[in-house]
Amino acid sequence: MKTKFFYLSLICILTSQQVFSQNLLHDSTNTTIYLKTWENDTLGLLWWKTDSMQAGQLFTTYKSFTGLAENDSMHLEKTWNDPFVCLQHSKYQQYHNGLVVEGAEYREHYTSEYVILSNGIIAEDMSLSASPEYSEAEALEIALGYVNADLYAWQDTIETEEDTLYEEDEEPNYVIPYPEGELLYALSGDRQVETSNYSLAWKFEIFSVVPFDVKYVYVNALTGAILKCDPGMRCGDFTHIFYGQKTDLDTKYIGGLRNKHFLHANDATRDIRTKDPEKGKMGNYNYNNLPDDLDDHWDSDDWAATSAHYVVQKAWDMFQNLAGRNGMDGLGKGVRVSADFSTNGPNAFWVPEGSSQFEYITFSRGSRSNPMTYYPATYDVAGHEFAHGVTHYESGLVGVGESGALDESFSDICGFLTERYVDPNNWDWLIGEDFVCPQVRDMQLPSNIAIPNGLGFAHPVYPPDWYLSTDWWTYPSSSDNGGVHLNCSVQNRWFYLLSMGGTQLNKYVAGIGIAKASAITYFSYCNIVGKETKYAEAKAYAIAAARILYGQCSFEENQTCRAWSACNIGNYCEVCPIVPIGWGCEATIMTPNSIEEKEIKTNTIMLYPNPAGDEIFIYLGEFTVGDKTQLSLKVELYDVNGRLVKEIAPKVDDWTIKMDINNLPVGVYSVRVAGQQLNKTLKFIKQ
Repeated sequence: MKTKFFYLSLICILTSQQVFSQNLLHDSTNTTIYLKTWENDTLGLLWWKTDSMQAGQLFTTYKSFTGLAENDSMHLEKTWNDPFVCLQHSKYQQYHNGLVVEGAEYREHYTSEYVILSNGIIAEDMSLSASPEYSEAEALEIALGYVNADLYAWQDTIETEEDTLYEEDEEPNYVIPYPEGELLYALSGDRQVETSNYSLAWKFEIFSVVPFDVKYVYVNALTGAILKCDPGMRCGDFTHIFYGQKTDLDTKYIGGLRNKHFLHANDATRDIRTKDPEKGKMGNYNYNNLPDDLDDHWDSDDWAATSAHYVVQKAWDMFQNLAGRNGMDGLGKGVRVSADFSTNGPNAFWVPEGSSQFEYITFSRGSRSNPMTYYPATYDVAGHEFAHGVTHYESGLVGVGESGALDESFSDICGFLTERYVDPNNWDWLIGEDFVCPQVRDMQLPSNIAIPNGLGFAHPVYPPDWYLSTDWWTYPSSSDNGGVHLNCSVQNRWFYLLSMGGTQLNKYVAGIGIAKASAITYFSYCNIVGKETKYAEAKAYAIAAARILYGQCSFEENQTCRAWSACNIGNYCEVCPIVPIGWGCEATIMTPNSIEEKEIKTNTIMLYPNPAGDEIFIYLGEFTVGDKTQLSLKVELYDVNGRLVKEIAPKVDDWTIKMDINNLPVGVYSVRVAGQQLNKTLKFIKQ
């Protein structure tokens, strides 16, 4: 079952004849709410007692008990059915005086009638002016003066006779419009959802071509000052060396006078068109401007465009096949890919759709002398950038500070999953490992690899393996939006510990496997996380996702909590209080039974190199720390006559075993990885 979103007209849920009080939603004196919930925390989670709250009722019948002021209202933005569990979800946006209140949003998760869980943040007791002193035109002039670009997107209208020659199934030219301002209450300061951090402001999306950038610029509507500037693009900063020959490039054949194959992926609901400006394919994405081939055997022709096209195709496939998601928006919205050239260095980025009807991913080449060496079109980079587009439609995480670090981390996790999905026998925990440039992240142990000077750091900095302090998030310089590419390491490490297990800060995590960790991450990422989510909320939301998917007080919920605690977020989980949720639907997402799961993990055990000379390595697959403790794994080396030559008992935190074979005679040998109800034998040749 694929995810379905039902985009509704903005529905103002406001009851006019109410007496508004100072009852705050999470205040313990608010007995009306407290008596209806069995868990209520200040991070924004409310677990409702059975049959105590109907969907949509919180902001109508009980509005006066939520902290909303008389001039506040909650607008229903969208409702969607979950593809894996028997729940529906609704997202609300807070308005004050009829204007959007940034960061103040709320979500309900419910059965056909009653709410199970709700979460979010409300800006309580607001009372702000709605009358601007600066007009939209005046504010835009200030914003453009701040950006000070040489060329803006709405000025860069490339239109030739060829651009207008498109057929019925092709695309006309779409010109980026002049910026329009949105009057709203902007969140600034430390970005905590508090009245003191809000200002009436004009917001503009400004797309510049020289330099190439997308920014959201906010101008204080009362003072004319620049309030803040948030990033519009989501960048990966990665490069790569090309993969080998592939035979499943998704192209489209157009007959008639054209009689060619074009870089338009149109199988299995995909809609991806790719062009290469460096090859002279300028203008829009109609077929006149797409690379083409007569027989669909591209070889090394259009190498940049075919490589970019292929990896984005695989990112689309990963989301569709593992999560039931059709494209970035879940509805099959088209993606447009540019195999671009940039003299500013290798890079990859997702660009928000703005007023366009498509999503855009650009891969930049960083060296004219050797462009193939620096091209970032890898599986993990494509998955990373594709995930930024998914974030845009789901959580909407703001790319600054902690929320920006979470944004980058969710993209890293999806990049990792894309690489693993495409090549299940040849993946790793590194992001961007195919680079020549040292812009690599290690999810297994982030502090292994330094972030170089290129992201605005005064010197190379090693990412943290766990959350350090709130002071850390203000370093380094603002060129990396508060260190988003550095501090994403905390959730990356959490995902690894949750998947594989381990010990950190003297806190033990058993691990639940990659499939279940992915399910928890995706559920939280798409259904619970909001625009201004910080690390503390991310822990609470992940635990809530584990509870919904695998059951209250389940092993999965407990390990989710422990993995976050091992990353210095919150307390270590020892005891889980059992309180009935009143919801009996079991999750079906990626939950193989123990026998099938063991067989799947056994198939991930690998031996390399083969043939071998002085040593071999045995990768123990996806068995977690908890698995190894239960299975009592051992690794045995046998000669061709079946005689035991060596035996090793791996430690629970060993993932790869190194075995010295330098003194063995030339011949055929076998390695047996054995444990309780587990037997995997791999042969190799000693040279």
